[in-house]
Amino acid sequence: AETKVHLSPKTNVFEDLFGSTLYRWNSTIDSATPPVLVEQSLSSLLREGSADAVAVYFSASWCGPCRKFTPMLAQAYADINKKLGTKLSSGQANRRFEVIWITRDNSFEEFVQYFSSMPWLAVPFDKVDGILAKLAPKYKLKGIPHLVILDGLDGSVNTLEGRTQVMQDKYGLEFPWSPKTPLNILLGLLPRKGRLAVKQRLRDSQRQIKQRLAALFRGALQGLGVPAKLLDKHLPVRKEL
Repeated sequence: AETKVHLSPKTNVFEDLFGSTLYRWNSTIDSATPPVLVEQSLSSLLREGSADAVAVYFSASWCGPCRKFTPMLAQAYADINKKLGTKLSSGQANRRFEVIWITRDNSFEEFVQYFSSMPWLAVPFDKVDGILAKLAPKYKLKGIPHLVILDGLDGSVNTLEGRTQVMQDKYGLEFPWSPKTPLNILLGLLPRKGRLAVKQRLRDSQRQIKQRLAALFRGALQGLGVPAKLLDKHLPVRKEL
């Protein structure tokens, strides 16, 4: 039997970022039927790899630049999804370009009113403070509006300058605005299924490397006499036959 350090992988990397549920409207905002705000499990709305990119949008109704940028982002959201074959009018989940709004509004009423102009998803108002405390330093939030573009498979950052990208690339020609690394350039030559397969293999390989390094680290700490209880708490193990 082989002993491996267990890194407690998440079933969905986006749950670790945004929590287990998100708000959405149960119909499109231009529908004749008034939409209803629904809180739904994130896993049913956004799967790893279902989107090419996930944008994290920090804004508020009281912010003038936000009110100016939100319609631009909504247009880009609609145009890019249409180009990629996602019909927003169908109400389907797992869109190729998804946006998750994190409000800076001061009341639930302001939140709902402003969200009614948005076709995407949102972190529930009562969970914003906890999510914001975690993501603000991670994504270098200094002011609003602020738009961060994440990779749709592993949640890594494509760019912290999403607002600039959307404003300068109105037709989404550079979507998903990934860094121009040699790997990403090569991946861009592959069909979408091929890109996802290669990125998944790379992700799995990285996890295996982390497992092995953690196991070596645990062994070294054991050799230095670190108590097993302390190691079990911070570096738990699982046995695989």
